[in-house]
Amino acid sequence: MRTKREGKNIRYLRQKNRLLILSKLALAGETSRIELSGKVGLAKMSVSKIVADLIEEGFVEETGQSSSPKGSSAGRRRSCIRIVPGCITVLGVYISRNVIVVSLVDLSVGVVATKSEAVGRGGGKDWLTSTILRNARQIWQEAGVQSVRGIGVAAIGLIDRANGYILRTTDFLNIDNLNICGILGEEFNAPVFVENDMKSAAITEKMYGAGKLYSDFICLGISYGVGAGIIINNKLFEGSDGFSSEVGHMSVDMNGPLCSCSNNGCLELYASIPVLLAKAGCSSWPDLVEGARNGVVAAMQTLDDLVKPLTAALVSLANVFDPQAFILVHEIALAGDLLLPKLERRLNSAMFQRTAKEIKVLPSAIGNRLTSLCAASIVFDRIFMGVIPI
Repeated sequence: MRTKREGKNIRYLRQKNRLLILSKLALAGETSRIELSGKVGLAKMSVSKIVADLIEEGFVEETGQSSSPKGSSAGRRRSCIRIVPGCITVLGVYISRNVIVVSLVDLSVGVVATKSEAVGRGGGKDWLTSTILRNARQIWQEAGVQSVRGIGVAAIGLIDRANGYILRTTDFLNIDNLNICGILGEEFNAPVFVENDMKSAAITEKMYGAGKLYSDFICLGISYGVGAGIIINNKLFEGSDGFSSEVGHMSVDMNGPLCSCSNNGCLELYASIPVLLAKAGCSSWPDLVEGARNGVVAAMQTLDDLVKPLTAALVSLANVFDPQAFILVHEIALAGDLLLPKLERRLNSAMFQRTAKEIKVLPSAIGNRLTSLCAASIVFDRIFMGVIPI
């Protein structure tokens, strides 16, 4: 009878190390073999052998020499390597309540091209699919790409990632059981993966943003609704069926108003952008934030009132998951300087483990690039896990 501790064969370990090196190269950009050895924790000889194979296969190339790091032998220079531009390209589709963004992203050079289209009130499920296909075809043709390694879809709503469906969205185009992976896969003959937008945001922060520094963090997004993506031990936490991290429907006041989910006092009732705008009497989130900075009483009070329910949610999440950091993305990050110091201070004074550690509360380091990178990161993550063979 096999046990969970059974050994892995050499072929498996070699492939795992190969993908690890490729992922570190993608994040580091141009680097030397010895620096790469330190990043992956493998002997320089092992790294050199794997890099040689990747060069022969056309994934990695020599880029010349760089000066030796401080403290090394004078005059000594190291040969640098990087991922070959154009060798791994993916298509990303980002679906939010306000905009559809289609991007072509290269693992080495980043965003190659992007197209966005505002979501109209009269649109529906057919409009959504035709818009995605039209923009994807156009961006594909204009870039002259022959094929992509995969397609990622980052979407709002309830996602069935195992079967490739957007199951349901609230107040958005009447989407119900949309087989988005089947539609895109048939059109472009490539593997397609769909993920909740906040979970894909967490993957993106891990690859490109503030999450690089942490093995355990929670990405919290506040926009029309409230969502989260949770990274534990450098991996996305999914739950048994992939429906985890719906923190917008975490109750922060059991005696609060009734939510559409039938619970009372859900975080979304206090923290979503529409609720905050109505409370402050503002027409847009930038106006509210700017008003608070300029001393407008209603705007300042709205942000002050937001701290209490947000702190309650962060404390509960911290007590359950014990993260190293919270990273705030989407619209809420715009008010980071006004909110984050207060949130971090109150979180660290109220959480159970307050005498043993401190948890950072940070703004996204990606900013506006999130919509272009978010969906592509889903595919890159599958590549590094070995789900998509290269």
